[in-house]
This record gives sequence, C-alpha cells and structure tokens, in this order.
Amino acid sequence: MTDPAPTEIERRVLALLDVLSEHPDDPAARADLLAGEHPLVVARIEKILSSHLSAPSLPTQLPGSHDRIDLAPPERFGAFRLVAPIGRGGMGEVWRGERDDGLFTQTVAIKLIQAHLQVRAGEAFESERRILAGLEHPNIARLIDGGTTVDGRACLVMEFVDGAPFDVACAPLPVAARITAFRQVLAAVQYAHGRLIAHGDLKPGNILMDRDGRVRLLDFGIARLITDDAEAFRLTGAVTSSFASPARLAGEPPSIPDDVFALGRLLAAILDEGGDRDLAAIAARASADDEQQRYATVPELLADLDRQERGFPVKAVARTRRYVAGKFVRRNWRGLIGGSALLATIGYAGITYTQVQREHAEASARFDDARGTARYLLFTLYDELAARPDTLRLRREVAATAQHYLDRLAQGNSQVPEVRIEAAQGLLRLADVEGGPLFANMGQPAAARANIDAAIAVLRPLQSKEGQLMAARAWLASAYLAEMVEDSEARALHDLATAKALIDANGHASAELRGDYLVLLSMVDQWRRHYADAIRESDQAIKILPEDDTLRTLTLRSKALELKGDAIYYSHHEAASLPVYRAAVVPIERAVALYPGNMFAHRRLGHILWSLGSSLPDAGDPKAALPILARSVDEMRKAVAFDPDDDDARRGLDISLEAQGNALIANGFLPEGFALLATVMDERKAIWLARPHEERRLRDYAVGAEGLGNQQGNHQRYAQACPNWRQALSLFAIIDKAGHLSAQDRANDIAPMQKVIAEHCR
Repeated sequence: MTDPAPTEIERRVLALLDVLSEHPDDPAARADLLAGEHPLVVARIEKILSSHLSAPSLPTQLPGSHDRIDLAPPERFGAFRLVAPIGRGGMGEVWRGERDDGLFTQTVAIKLIQAHLQVRAGEAFESERRILAGLEHPNIARLIDGGTTVDGRACLVMEFVDGAPFDVACAPLPVAARITAFRQVLAAVQYAHGRLIAHGDLKPGNILMDRDGRVRLLDFGIARLITDDAEAFRLTGAVTSSFASPARLAGEPPSIPDDVFALGRLLAAILDEGGDRDLAAIAARASADDEQQRYATVPELLADLDRQERGFPVKAVARTRRYVAGKFVRRNWRGLIGGSALLATIGYAGITYTQVQREHAEASARFDDARGTARYLLFTLYDELAARPDTLRLRREVAATAQHYLDRLAQGNSQVPEVRIEAAQGLLRLADVEGGPLFANMGQPAAARANIDAAIAVLRPLQSKEGQLMAARAWLASAYLAEMVEDSEARALHDLATAKALIDANGHASAELRGDYLVLLSMVDQWRRHYADAIRESDQAIKILPEDDTLRTLTLRSKALELKGDAIYYSHHEAASLPVYRAAVVPIERAVALYPGNMFAHRRLGHILWSLGSSLPDAGDPKAALPILARSVDEMRKAVAFDPDDDDARRGLDISLEAQGNALIANGFLPEGFALLATVMDERKAIWLARPHEERRLRDYAVGAEGLGNQQGNHQRYAQACPNWRQALSLFAIIDKAGHLSAQDRANDIAPMQKVIAEHCR
C-alpha cells in the first residue's frame, strides 16, 4: 500500500474528526468508522483524540499543530484575569476572563494562539483581529481588545457568549422559531459579505444562541477578505467537512459561495426530517455541490425564505402548474370555498398568481438588497479603495459582487417607481466605475455598456421628473461610451439627442447635467470636424457650470476648456489653442491641490499637460514643450505606480511618452526621440495582440505606427517610414470595416498617409 501524502492524511483526518465529534463517547462507532482507513490516518486521529484538544470553539486545525504540548497560559492580559478554560483547538485556546481593574465588572472570552504556532499561524490570527475590528453587528461576537501577552502570545479579547451551539439551541424550538434564529445568522453573514469578508467555517459550533434567543457568529480564524491573495490563506486550509463546500475541501480559500453552501447545510441541520418541502428544497439548493446551482448571494437565499414564509412559490422548487396552483389555494383558501370557484381559480393560478402580492414581496426583497449592500459596495467601499494604491483588482471584485444585487433589483420588472429608480442609480454608478469619464474607472467599457443599457430599460416606463432626468443621465453616459470607446458617431448623436429631449422637457435639470450634455456634444462635434460648433458648445458649458470646487465640477470645467483648445488646434490655429489649454490646466491643478490623494485628478492633470505640451512644437515653441511633457510623464507614472494593474493608466503614460518622443525629435535629440517612439509602438502592439477584441487598443497601435512613420518621413527616413505607414493604414482598415472610422480619422490620418505613400513609397 502506497502511503498517502501528508496533506491527504490531514484532509482525511479532518473529515473523520468531524464525524467522530458527533459520537464522542461511542468506541464502537469510532471503530466502525476507522475500519479500513490507512494506518497513518488512524494513528494521527488516535494521537489527536488522546491529547483532548478538539473543541467546538476553535475548529481551525493546522497540519502538525498537535505535535507539541503548549505552554501554560499567562495569568492575565491587560485589565483581564484568565479564570477558566472554555475550549482548545489547533490554533490556540479560549479562556473565560474577568475584568478586575476596578472600573466595572465584565466577563469576556480570551483567545490565545499556541506559543509554538506564533510564527506559523500568527498571520492568520492577526487577520482575524483585523477583520473583527471592522465588524459591528448584533449577531457577530464583538472584539473588545487585542494585542500580545507578557510571554509574547497573540491574544484577542472578545464578547463572552453564554449560549449553546446553534443546532443544539434550535432543537427544542418549533420550526418557525428555528427559521427566525436562522435569519439572524443570515443577517450576520450578509453583513460580513457586504464588507467583502467570507467566514469560511460556518457550522453549529461557531454559532451560539443565548437564553434570550440572540445568535452570535464566532471564530473568523480562517475568514478572509474575498479579494485578498488566496495564497496567504492556504495555511488555515483545514475545514469542517460536513459544512464545507467542495471548493473548501479541495483547499480553496473562503468565498461567498462557500458560505452559502455552509448556510444550506446549517439550515438542513435544524430542519425536521420529512418536514416542510420548500424549506428542504431551499437548504438543498443553497448547499448544491455545483456552485452555479446555488444561490449566488445570501440575499437570494433570504428572498426564497421570504417567499416560503408568505406562501409563494420558491425558486428552489420547479415551477410546475400544480405547485403554483397549490400555493395560490393555500394563500387564498378562505375566499375559495365554493367548488366551482376553487376549480376556476386553480386553473388561473397555474398561469399567474396575485400580481400585487408578488410585486410587494419581490420588490421589498430587491429594494432592501440594493439600497443596503450594493449602495455600501459602490458608494462607500469603492471610493475608499480607489483612494488606496494597488486596488484595481479589489475594486473589480467589489463591482462584481455589487452586480449580483443590482441584477436582482433590475430584472424583477417591478412597477414600483422607487425600486426602478434605486436600481437605475446603482447600475449607472456601476457603469461609471467600470468605464465612466469622471471616476477612477476600471477600464471595463463592455460591462459599463451592459449596465447603462440595463438602466435605460429600467427607467423607460417612468414618467416622473426624477425618472426622466435620471434617464437623461443614462443616455449621456451611453453617448460617452459610443463616442470615446465604441467609435460610433451615429449612436453618440442619437443618444445625445435623446438626452437633450429629456432635459428640455424638464425645467428642473441641473446646471451640472446640462453642462455634461454640452461637454459631450462638443466632443462629438469636434470628432465630426464641426469645430465652430464645438467651440460654441464648450463656451456654453463653461458659462453654465457651477462655481464650486467639487472634483466633478473642476474636472468638467477643465474638460470643456480642453475641448475648446482641441477644436481651435484642429482648425489649424495651433498658437491660438495654447492659452485655452493653459486655462484648462488651472482647474485641474486646483483639484490636485484640494484632493492630493485622488489619483484620478493626477491623471487628468497629466492628460491636459499632454494636450498643452504636444501642441507647443506645432505652435513653433518645441523647447517649451520638453518641461511640460516631462511633467505630464511624471503625473502618469504616479498613476501607474499607484496601481500597476491599471491598463488605462499605462495607456495614458504611453500617450505622454509618445508626445515626449516627438518633442525630443523636434529639439534635435533624434536617437532618443526615435527610440522612445519605437518603444511606445512596440508596447501598443503587444497590448493589442494580447487583447485583439478591444478596438481602442487597435486604434492606439495604429496611431503609434502612424506617428513613428510621420517622424521618420519628416527626416527622410522613408525606408523605415513606409512599413509603418502601411501598417497603420491596414489597422485603420480594420477599424473602418467595423464602421468606426470618424471624419477626423479620414481627414487627419488616412488621407495624409495615403498621399505620402504615393509620393515616397515604392
């Protein structure tokens, strides 16, 4: 017989210990269970059981954690005296403590890490302390203090819960009371998930219920931030098998689907065999082995419990006509006593059931989900993360989690206006953070498009002023994506016209909303080469924008001035564009001064400095361009350093570097300039090849090849320039085939290249 690997031994041991914990004093059951097991597994279990170290209060086991006898605990920690042991587990032990500093009486639970695991498990223990410090919920055991004991052991002081394990406490209760208690567990877990924390070891021993029926969730020892590095949590990979999902048993770190699985097992554990069919189905769906078959989130599970409680069909049961009709009859039996009425109603109920009641139940559940968790994720947590470096991956996870809640809200076809408006607000905010122009967006334009379209669909039936103004904002967001990302001029013009009709029909449109419209219209007109219109629209936007120092207003004001400068520049009045570009720098410099930690402000500053610096050589002052473009590159490098995963920041840096290369050439630094341009073009090519479906990456590569070819041609290096021009034209042809070439592309890029190729390339 081949000996199993140590990790397989530990995994099998943990699975068997979980079953053995249900028969603690039954030698016959132990013998039957261990019959046929590998001798190394049996020896390991006997060693653990003989050391009396298993206890429900500290379930997390570490491989090899029972191989040493721990030191005696200290007599006290801070104001607390250790009185008596409560339990002990693989990572440490828990003591009942009493406050004895004379200030007041307080009983606490003191959790100590085993001394010999200080290095090995200290990180996980400190992670638990960090997680608990951010959790304040009536159904989560409260962290009171923490630190290091006099002998150097990590220590947590927590709320003492005088209660029984959840399944034991539920056993004597009627089913309705058990479900009420289970809802407390759901509330605690949903609260943690809303803060992006997965527990990872939900089971009866980690959930205590006191004599008053109040539930407390314990032991976040293997919990983790959902978006943290998974490898950091492999250390605590042991789990309790009967409540662990297949992914957790396979060693994956904790996640929301894993907690949903455990909640399903927990619900099944407190239900009577052969009891309510719907409750059993809900438990089974939550604990499905296939993650795709489970409820995606706790609110989805909770919504099905709400349906069960109100007597509506639950999603966990196949929606047959007989099932739906039966539910309808049980809800309305008092009014259906007449036999013919009953038969007629059963037939009707097979097709539909009371719309008003269903609307109320569905809308209430979705409304609470979105306004609570999604709002916290998208407005509070996202902004906090955006202000921290290296969080793009984290922000994407936040957005993906919020998407679950918003999809439920948006897909319910509710006729309640407040629900539709709440859904649209969330969807538009999510679109902004995915690909909006005035936020630290994540470079996900396709996802932004889907959410904008969903918001428009949700808002379309509303006739209220609030609904129509929000719809106008949605159409403006759609126009921005169409113009700047999708290169669809026709769609942008349609969306702008739709937004304008909604704005004009409502006298309560804000100056900011009207300013948004004018800025976007100026952008589209500039791309259409309607430069006089673009200048006029920019001036109108500047005139009506509010006089305040919010980041949004400062950004809009700078953008309006920049667009005006662009329109003047492309009208071949390069020198006249310079004072306008300089004016555009002013509000963004103020934004950087007022919001120094906001990296979006730094990126906007880098961009407008690029507009100014890249115009100076054409205006006859190439020397002045060098320090301005160097500053632009510095600002963009800050953005890249802030979050190396941010592709949009890298794109901005490439644009600034390209302008710097052109300025170097204009000032006579030919080798340095050409080398920089070639580097930028190669990087753009690599990015496009890695993401061939993203058209703006293709456009970047085309513009880079064209720019390098133009500079080479300007210095009669036609042998090098001609291949780059031809490459650029072939790339623009791909864009043209997709129908996304603008009039500006044809006039300013394609026509000049075709001319020089005809003149200088064989």
